[in-house]
Amino acid sequence: APVSKTVFEFMKKLWPNGKVYDGYGCMEAGTVSVEGMISAEAVMLIDCPELNYYVSDKPFPRGEVCVHNRSMATGYFKDPQRSKESFVDGFFRTGDIGEWTDSGLRLIDRKKNIVKLAQG
Repeated sequence: APVSKTVFEFMKKLWPNGKVYDGYGCMEAGTVSVEGMISAEAVMLIDCPELNYYVSDKPFPRGEVCVHNRSMATGYFKDPQRSKESFVDGFFRTGDIGEWTDSGLRLIDRKKNIVKLAQG
């Protein structure tokens, strides 16, 4: 999720001579965006039927965010099963759900680490 305005302003006060940016990234793929601008080489959405998000959704496509960077990991060390689940066709599946809007990619949900209750 984006940093709240309150936290962002507090950080700027802590480091008045420094630069504070709002960024999005992960260990496996590095930087994805800075200040809302996509910095990854390629970003795509794929369907996430278990959460009812589809690239065909209207008015904006929604789905799991997948990224590709030249310097990203190619898999997990000695964990081929997790590598197979997380890295597909040169893209890393972030587990984040995004929506392409007129102003760019917006994160709206999380696929990974979801706890399902017995009631559904």
